[in-house]
Amino acid sequence: MIKLCPREILNPLYESGATTPSEDRPPVSRSYQEYDTDPKQYPITQPMLKKEGMIQCAGEAEYSDDTPSIKDEVFAALVLSTIAKGDIESIDGSEALKLDGVIAMYTSADIPGVNSIVRSDFRLFYENEEFLASEKIRFYNQPVAIIVATTQMLADQATYLVKVNYKNVSKKPLIFTIEDAIKAPKEEKRLVPYEGIMPTNRGANVFKVIEGKFISPRQYHHMMELHNTLTIPVDDRLEVISSTQYMDMTQASIAQLLNKPEHSIIIKTRRCGGAFGSKIGRHSFTSCATALVALKLNKPCRLSMHLRDIMRAIGKRPNTRLDYKVG
Repeated sequence: MIKLCPREILNPLYESGATTPSEDRPPVSRSYQEYDTDPKQYPITQPMLKKEGMIQCAGEAEYSDDTPSIKDEVFAALVLSTIAKGDIESIDGSEALKLDGVIAMYTSADIPGVNSIVRSDFRLFYENEEFLASEKIRFYNQPVAIIVATTQMLADQATYLVKVNYKNVSKKPLIFTIEDAIKAPKEEKRLVPYEGIMPTNRGANVFKVIEGKFISPRQYHHMMELHNTLTIPVDDRLEVISSTQYMDMTQASIAQLLNKPEHSIIIKTRRCGGAFGSKIGRHSFTSCATALVALKLNKPCRLSMHLRDIMRAIGKRPNTRLDYKVG
């Protein structure tokens, strides 16, 4: 306990945790919201109980990962790159496949359709992004292969036994912030510029000009429910139980990946747990992985991504910088 630690050796950062109730300590923080209501406008502004609120608070609401185990189902996990930029020379999964319970490994060469997790003709997406890196690595911890095993834990562990050899590994300084991207050579193509709002006229009575910049740092979504998908082969179709915010995008991504008609991909989503935008397009890594495995093995495939791998591979909200000048 912190308060038992002698004060002369206690790190100042932890001093507040060593106080007793009789000593001064910061009050427990709290917050609340108030909304004005007008009974004359009801049901507008009328306080109402959320339809699913009770079953969600009681833990009775079912999410995609609550789907019971299915006979002969297998589990997938993603192998992630260990470099930020370079070329793939070879991928060797022989050591992983020696483990009892590891069933298969798939790479981009096993994809029958378009190797992409998005469709660039959908709103919000500007270009196709490879599902599994085929030749070039574009970012650190980019997915390069899929391991399939009899349990999720075994699949996750086996990914570390896959040996990926790289060549032409870039020795250039890595780009971490938007300031790094602005200073980087134009061929890096890391920026998405927005011209903003240009003035149509200029006032004649300007006596002060204020200018500066506002930077929003990179943010992780911290979704309440992790990325997960269960894909089940049914006749000549695939039924995909997916925690996704963009069902038609998920359907289209799987269809183009497997070179299948979209009507043969059935997406089921009961509810999505606090995704905050991270399950619009990035979730396709799990849905595409399970769909590919289900097609190859003709078995139900589940992928419940570890939080560690989500934070490494899925991405975050990028930095933004706003330059302003006001007269």
